Amino acid sequence: TPPLTRTELFVLAARDDVIDASSITVGRLALDAAAYPTPERRAAYYEALRARLAGHPSLTAATIASAPPFAFADLRPLTIDGLTGDDLEPVFVVGVDRAYFETLGLPILRGRPIEPADEQVAGQSVVVNERFAARYFAGQDALSRRLRLGANRYGDPATAWLTIVGVAASVRQAPIQDLQPVVYVPLPSERRAEMFVLARTKPGGAAGPALREAVAAVDADVPLYNLIALDHISRMS
Repeated sequence: TPPLTRTELFVLAARDDVIDASSITVGRLALDAAAYPTPERRAAYYEALRARLAGHPSLTAATIASAPPFAFADLRPLTIDGLTGDDLEPVFVVGVDRAYFETLGLPILRGRPIEPADEQVAGQSVVVNERFAARYFAGQDALSRRLRLGANRYGDPATAWLTIVGVAASVRQAPIQDLQPVVYVPLPSERRAEMFVLARTKPGGAAGPALREAVAAVDADVPLYNLIALDHISRMS
């Protein structure tokens, strides 16, 4: 692993300040396998929940993701077009929807975030974090470069070539001290039975009741559990 530059060390010191986690609440969703047996059924549920969250009066923004910041995400083997060698280590992969970066306030430094069109053509466009770009494309432009992700422990097969369309600021994606490379893939690529919902509340709003109300409105049998403030996750990690 190449050493961090002075700039990266400064970013590392401020790694938890790149987003405002103070008004974000995280909850975990668990879809019943019998009620939601296929990726398509699960995708339809998440789309309905996303629409319900978007209109809730207590929330300014909400998103669905396979993992929140400051927590471990899926690790998948990595291939980068044009690069070879032992430095291509498994990379953290987070499935995100179109509202992920807006909800977190996570800046897109170059290019663009995930857009609705990306969710319709699963997996063709991805966003990487700045640590990923600095590690694998130092002195180069990461935009339009291609990568592939190997099969994972959930049974997802290796991907086709994916094109980098954006570079996001780096925020910790694990309860460890080092910033790690991260790849953000459109949510339909990660249509699992267990996902996370993250919501930012308006001043004076309460996220817990808002999230429970939205989840119950879509399907009262889907449990929402482990509600916790994102800044608390940050402090514990």
